[in-house]
Amino acid sequence: MDLWVLFTTAFLVGLSGALAPGPLTTMAIREASQGGFWRGWSVALGHAIPEGVLVGGLAFGLGEWLSRSPVIGTLSLAGGAFLLWMGRGTLAEAQHARLPAANRGDERAAGNSILAGVGTTLSNPYWFLWWATIGSGYVALSQAGGWLAVIVFFCGHILADIGWLGLVAGVTASGRRFAGDGIYRGVLAVLGVFLLGFGVYFLWTGWGFLTGRSA
Repeated sequence: MDLWVLFTTAFLVGLSGALAPGPLTTMAIREASQGGFWRGWSVALGHAIPEGVLVGGLAFGLGEWLSRSPVIGTLSLAGGAFLLWMGRGTLAEAQHARLPAANRGDERAAGNSILAGVGTTLSNPYWFLWWATIGSGYVALSQAGGWLAVIVFFCGHILADIGWLGLVAGVTASGRRFAGDGIYRGVLAVLGVFLLGFGVYFLWTGWGFLTGRSA
């Protein structure tokens, strides 16, 4: 396959997944609303870490192991608990949160946001399923062109996520300038509820994989 075609199709397929509402977009909005654009965009950097590791693993045959129900179920339960913890913290903060000062140059440290991106990615059982099916097929197709083709595929795929989450972070950070503390707290409360909802859903899904209900 031509490398430009591979890059373009990887970008478009990745964008179709990135645009779907999910916990990663929710987390980017949460972080950007609390600490500005760079903190929100750092969620995408965190997301890129497990994606890169997984693409490398798939190139060495990880897909078969990854598609096993006990593996997905266990990871889903751990991820659901993580999202419940994040959601609870967001709701607690929403009770007394204040908008960050507009003149803060560094906005807030992004290190925790990168970890939030890693954790949110690993919490999603459908992320594993996508890579065990569609993603593994794409990696296998890329391998026919050598490691350069695999790298090109990954770049196209991850740029879709980074671009979308960057747009979300930018819009959210800009909106802070026009919102008061009341609206800010309301946004955090809504995001906290969404994170709790995703957490419960992933716990239920993970239990289903472990018990054979979703097999």
